[in-house]
Amino acid sequence: MFIELNGKSYQLRHTLGVAKKLEDKFKKTTTEIMAELKNATIDEMTSMLAIALEDSSQETALKDDLLDHADLFEVSGYCDELLMRICFGGTPQQQEEKIQAFPASARRKDLMRRVLKLPIPSTSEELSEQATE
Repeated sequence: MFIELNGKSYQLRHTLGVAKKLEDKFKKTTTEIMAELKNATIDEMTSMLAIALEDSSQETALKDDLLDHADLFEVSGYCDELLMRICFGGTPQQQEEKIQAFPASARRKDLMRRVLKLPIPSTSEELSEQATE
């Protein structure tokens, strides 16, 4: 996952190791962090993204660029995407298979697809076709 800000590119990891660091930092489970993201402070969200940085030496630059060049909607979206990628890793096809198997409403699954930047099937027939590919 990449964040592009102020002409710079920041690479974020989305592994279970990152999830563990988030749990240790916030003293909550990953699912609690996901559920409470809508109430997170700006500092909590920028810290979450900094924890996931591939290159930890970029932490200060990332936080500064987020504060100076991103809005709340963007930062929240980056955090949503990070958490979704931790939960639904792999190739786009593997992500789609995991989403299809996930126990959630069609609307919720479409929201997951949007966050992961996956195509949203227009019909249940299209879903069946994707599952057999």
